[in-house]
Amino acid sequence: DGGRGGDFFLRFNHESERTPEAFAGEIDFIGHLIDSGVRAPVPVRSPSGRFVESVPTGMGVFHASLSEALSGRHIECGEMTPEQLRSWGRALAEIHEASQGLNVTARPTWQDHLQMAGDWIAGSESALREALSSVETRLRDLPAPGEEFGLVHYDCESDNLVWKDGRCGIVDFDDAAYYWYVADIAHALRDFVPDHVEPLSLEYPGVEAFLAGYRSARPLDDARLDLVPVFGLAHDLVSIGRLRRALEEGPLPDEPDWTARLRSKLGGALEKLCERVAGFESGS
Repeated sequence: DGGRGGDFFLRFNHESERTPEAFAGEIDFIGHLIDSGVRAPVPVRSPSGRFVESVPTGMGVFHASLSEALSGRHIECGEMTPEQLRSWGRALAEIHEASQGLNVTARPTWQDHLQMAGDWIAGSESALREALSSVETRLRDLPAPGEEFGLVHYDCESDNLVWKDGRCGIVDFDDAAYYWYVADIAHALRDFVPDHVEPLSLEYPGVEAFLAGYRSARPLDDARLDLVPVFGLAHDLVSIGRLRRALEEGPLPDEPDWTARLRSKLGGALEKLCERVAGFESGS
């Protein structure tokens, strides 16, 4: 580690999942946020001076990157004080402020995400197809990208926050994509929903403090918040596509017990997502 102390996180993806350019775009985003005062994990160069290394293996090429781990602890959403909830909202707003006008290469857009979701939803799944069509129509009809659009974290839930000295740092930027900023708010608010099963709402305890923290660093009008349900639905559809892709191959010969348990857990999550999306569209 070149004499560095502390802990590090090594991330790697198969070439079918992510390109070196996508890794590089994520690292550029993180570097820009750190320069803007956001507490985020510092990328580490390899001995050859690169942030991303590609290694051929018998299973294909894997791309890898390394970053310093943020020191601190995780706090569950339900255990946060009002002040911590405000700090979380403010940290997300600071990311959005910093990303305004930033252009990095090879990061997906909301169109890419919905196209991927559509690739994994069969034509016979009428409820899911109708939900996808509804989301696509709503997003196409939004105002052209401007001050309310940019590169977002897209997974800023409490498990990606690291707390130290009353301040939260943010980790896990591998889902960063181009969206309207309210999409990031919608996904963060999923943490306030009991068991992630009930409909997304602004009425859950703690949401008001989170939004107050966001507004302390960036304007947010009620018209934008009216879009939270549609972006919550969009995220569910994207998650359905990702889970189906992950489960496509099915059980492998002689796979260990832990992968079988994981497969079962993901399958259960997928089933609940499909039920929620169908229920949302039917109004139940």
